[in-house]
Amino acid sequence: QGQIVVLFKPDTTEQQMRIVLGAQDARLVDGPTAAGAYVLHVDKGDPAEAIKALRQSSQVVLAEPLANDGRP
Repeated sequence: QGQIVVLFKPDTTEQQMRIVLGAQDARLVDGPTAAGAYVLHVDKGDPAEAIKALRQSSQVVLAEPLANDGRP
């Protein structure tokens, strides 16, 4: 189940995405959506901390928690 929705800059490469996600122990569980967003699951650690770190990444435009039912 997804915990975070993230939107990367359009010019972000797959390798850059993998680095950003790997640093947070996060994995893609859905996406990209029509808007280009991805749904992530944090395997280890606190999703709130992962969101803070994702927001600091120069490759991330948006990082927000999902509601308990999987909706943003």
